Amino acid sequence: MRSVTLGFVSLLVSAWVDKISATVRTPLDRVWPVLVFLALVAAGWIGGRALFRVAESNFWSMNSVAVEPAYIACRELLRHIVEGVLRGRRTQSQLAKLRAVTACGGRRRVMRSGDFGARAGLAHLALGD
Repeated sequence: MRSVTLGFVSLLVSAWVDKISATVRTPLDRVWPVLVFLALVAAGWIGGRALFRVAESNFWSMNSVAVEPAYIACRELLRHIVEGVLRGRRTQSQLAKLRAVTACGGRRRVMRSGDFGARAGLAHLALGD
């Protein structure tokens, strides 16, 4: 009989602990998001400027390592495709003009208006406009 009583008491104690933990846990469910938010605000207040500098530095590093090479590869691939399509229809001088325009980013409108930047000036000389 003692073993049955001992087993039954352990079941009652575990049910009681579960009920108490649920009542304690419920108010904490409402408090934890506020505490986490306040901790994030405090961390941002203390180290936000340094964290911003690190994030900005990492952004420009990622840009120079991943974005710019991918952009250049796509631009050159497109230029080769266009040259392949136009090769029979255009002269070598026209293809050279196409290369010059694509090298400067296709800013033909800026080159004609007379507002020459460093990149647009070379294409303007190549195009002879």
